[in-house]
Amino acid sequence: MKRSHLIEQQILTRWMPKYGRSTATGDICRSVLSANMALEALENVATSKNPMETDARHYSKVAGFAKKLAEKNTAVKTEIVRFSNLTRERLNQEIRDKARLAPTTHAAEIRSVLRGLAYTDRIKAVGSAFEKGDAATLAAIFEANEMMTGIPDDLRDRWQESHQHKTCPELVKDLEALNSLMEEAGQTVNLIDQTVQGAFDPQFVRDAEEAEKKSNEADAKFQAALSEPINQ
Repeated sequence: MKRSHLIEQQILTRWMPKYGRSTATGDICRSVLSANMALEALENVATSKNPMETDARHYSKVAGFAKKLAEKNTAVKTEIVRFSNLTRERLNQEIRDKARLAPTTHAAEIRSVLRGLAYTDRIKAVGSAFEKGDAATLAAIFEANEMMTGIPDDLRDRWQESHQHKTCPELVKDLEALNSLMEEAGQTVNLIDQTVQGAFDPQFVRDAEEAEKKSNEADAKFQAALSEPINQ
């Protein structure tokens, strides 16, 4: 089975049901699918040799197509990363807004009060703020480190994650899906790229292009010679 068919099965049977419907991930799935369709087209060219072509001519043609596809894949990878970064920034901002995690002018004062409490009382105070959804207190904690709050960073991170799941589960789900897909998409696009790169030898392409150039120049000189007037 062609490698493109295996990749297509992965995209259609695993990715699309899991990621395809979300605006955060659907476009990435379709971009990778498009790149894989181009790989399949290249594989078809490679296995469909014209009997009138020499082996060298056929390989040169496949190599030329592969080189162009490799350039396109570079652009696809750049666009996927750009889109994912913009989407991640948007989702994080929406999560902050919906979870009401923008620090208030009292953030420093809140942290000062927390630091002044005994550790057990400090933890109880933050736990109470979490249960009540006290956004001002939570924002003051979540934006700072342990030195500023007296709250261990790992505990802060768990509270923040729990608060986000509680207040905006769909947005968090989209963000988690985006991060998961980007890991898989990166591996898949690299596999496509490796397959394309394996379809041509860069030195062979350069030598073939140079030989073709010389051949065209020789043809042009011959045609020029034929067009020279015959001296009487």
